[in-house]
Amino acid sequence: MNVVVIGGGIAGVAAAWAAATAGASVHLFRDRPGASALQCGALDSEPWHQAHEREIDGHVVSFAAALGIWRLGSDFERVVTQNGVVRGARGSDTALLDVTPLAGKSVAVLDVPTRRFDARLLALAASESDWALDTNTHFVAVEVSDALTAAELDYGDWDLAHQFDDPARMDALAERLAQHRGEHAGWLLGPWLGTEAGAAERLRERLGVPVGETTSEPGGAAGARFEAARDRLLGELGVDVTRARVGKITRSADGLVVSHGGTSLPADAVVLATGGIAVGGIRLDAARPEHPGGACFHPSVDAELFLELAGESVERVSTLHGVDFTAVGLAALENVGVATSDGVAALGHDKLFVAGDAVADRPRTALEAARAGIVAGRRAAR
Repeated sequence: MNVVVIGGGIAGVAAAWAAATAGASVHLFRDRPGASALQCGALDSEPWHQAHEREIDGHVVSFAAALGIWRLGSDFERVVTQNGVVRGARGSDTALLDVTPLAGKSVAVLDVPTRRFDARLLALAASESDWALDTNTHFVAVEVSDALTAAELDYGDWDLAHQFDDPARMDALAERLAQHRGEHAGWLLGPWLGTEAGAAERLRERLGVPVGETTSEPGGAAGARFEAARDRLLGELGVDVTRARVGKITRSADGLVVSHGGTSLPADAVVLATGGIAVGGIRLDAARPEHPGGACFHPSVDAELFLELAGESVERVSTLHGVDFTAVGLAALENVGVATSDGVAALGHDKLFVAGDAVADRPRTALEAARAGIVAGRRAAR
């Protein structure tokens, strides 16, 4: 069974993992970074108020173990944003600090004079959060001399995190933090603990207390760690990876044909995991008179696909001015996607499957993307 996966985000990687572990030969196409590379590191489910009540699908747990950078426990986590918001999450990047075990204690926030991280403001905001007040937890900004070099103070988050991929650099930081051993129950740092897995674990081992980072901003360390873990996992699985934009998917007598840059690749089944509006998986035409039926949404891949929003087709609109967002709401930019017959098979297809943000009206979360990708990959490998 030859399966082609289009998309290198969470949904695409999960689909490739599921298909490969089911015995299929997998070829994955990926282009530019998408939403998964811009993630903050907190892993969410839907609906929010039931996230802690639902058990995570066992296949998602197995995928997380294979990926090697996700922490999915049985309990709801609490992580902290760079702005000091203490928020719930169903799981997280292993480099993030889960403050739940530190309830009722003092948490040190590394205070360094960078332009992008205000430890004092973060500590104040986090200490005033509902969770901290309810549990009598205190966040305290702690100055540590020479924790960062003069040059590192001007680095962006990604560049700074990359410095700590070097074990020697991480050991030097550990020595500085160890000078305050016994003063606080744990350490919260900015999103700098490596662009690859392992840096945070090394620091925890050296200090012997919980240590972790805040959530990342788009383009930060959490997204970089996902991409590194993705490349490692796909290599271990023997998945063929091509960096190219797929232009067309057509039917054939035996299955489907995937075309890119003048080259065609036959496939028994295809998983489309190209993302939504935010990353170009779904496109919105400009409003121009030459567009028959009005400017509207369309897939980035030329294929027999139908788009819908809230169960209604959005292939054409009745005005040349395009989509009327006063009528459909700005949420349409998030929820529009490919119509499916059963949540995974593209409408009118039995060999073309859709996963992640490309699917209409599904939660746009990391855990949903993983779940949907696994289902699509397993179906494609049958």
